[in-house]
Amino acid sequence: MARRHTVKSFLQDGNYHIYNRGVDNRDIFLEPQDYHTFIQLLAFYLGPYALENRPGFKGDKPSIAKHKQAMNLHQQVQLLAYCLLPNHFHLLVKQTDPHGITQLMRRVGVNYSMYFNSKYHRRGSLFESIYKATIVEGREMILHLTRYIHLNPLSLKVSRFGPVSTVTTARPDEYEYSSYRQYVQDKKLPWLDPQLVLDIFTTAATHRSYQLFVEDHWLNSQSILGTRVLEEEPEKR
Repeated sequence: MARRHTVKSFLQDGNYHIYNRGVDNRDIFLEPQDYHTFIQLLAFYLGPYALENRPGFKGDKPSIAKHKQAMNLHQQVQLLAYCLLPNHFHLLVKQTDPHGITQLMRRVGVNYSMYFNSKYHRRGSLFESIYKATIVEGREMILHLTRYIHLNPLSLKVSRFGPVSTVTTARPDEYEYSSYRQYVQDKKLPWLDPQLVLDIFTTAATHRSYQLFVEDHWLNSQSILGTRVLEEEPEKR
């Protein structure tokens, strides 16, 4: 019997909450370079392909460069929001190709696992299992899911940040490894598209409106989302 949220039959133009964590609940990000490497992989596959912007690609043989270009998923998957935490990650993505998410998660997962295992001299699977995914329908649900994702770091103890963050107060904009800053500071990245969410607000100051929405402590997005918050998440450490 298939486990809930593990059957991968994705809809074209569907929005999905993607989640995975380390095997045996182990940390998969141990220091800043690890977080940045994962983020760079997202940028590499989801950003618009430009040969001159790809380190090392200029020296590639034409056949290799063509293969790397074919691996780009810029027109197939949009990343709407993300958050990386020590032992797991959250992504909110929209795919325009029915195979986009499968390709993205395979490419990022394999490459990050190879990087991590080589760096820390380990073998075997890094992630607990195949990633979990659930479809997110409706503007309200998408909005609340980004709020849930961006507030995730606040459930960590400050001592957990250690060398990987400069967080000293419980504010989501102080956490470096999420997309929240791009939502509230109007910092545009070619591989991240928060506009689908920000366009939900009708006011001119959409970034400020979003910030007020996220930081409204009276809201309980998790209760609104229900099963769209993926199952089997361990207690945050």
